Amino acid sequence: MRMLNLMMTALLLSSATGGIAAPARHPAKAAPKAAAAPAAKPAAKPAAAGPKLAPLPDTPEIAELRRAFRFAFPIYEIMRTRSVQLGRAAAAGLPNGVNFVLPRLTLAGATDRDVTTPNNDTLYGSVWLDLAGGPVILDVPPLPGRFHSAALVSLSTGNTAILGTRTG
Repeated sequence: MRMLNLMMTALLLSSATGGIAAPARHPAKAAPKAAAAPAAKPAAKPAAAGPKLAPLPDTPEIAELRRAFRFAFPIYEIMRTRSVQLGRAAAAGLPNGVNFVLPRLTLAGATDRDVTTPNNDTLYGSVWLDLAGGPVILDVPPLPGRFHSAALVSLSTGNTAILGTRTG
């Protein structure tokens, strides 16, 4: 069997070694000013005029299309994410990118969408596992005093297991 070490220690401890800047704190709010006359509200803007789309008819064919979309879209989306992340790995010099930890070395911002709604104080990494040759053993090293988790996600985007502080 092959063994894959997630190397989460390096990812999670890099903030302690100065590898990542601490998140900026919000500046203190200024003291409130004396009450002023209320400002006039701006006039409401008309809605953008775009083409009006007619609703789809409620037919068995449309119902089947909706079911197919709900089934296929998560698979499409995770394969799109995989393609983007493996493309970044190839650009960074990893010939394959599969069975390697692909860490994100900066904290996520408000516009990042590698994860649907990322935390801005969490380090993320991905591993795309090739199971064609058989099972892969994941070794998550102990990280005393730190919360960590590694979610194992299926192609249909469901969590099959979560390894980490809470689950052992």
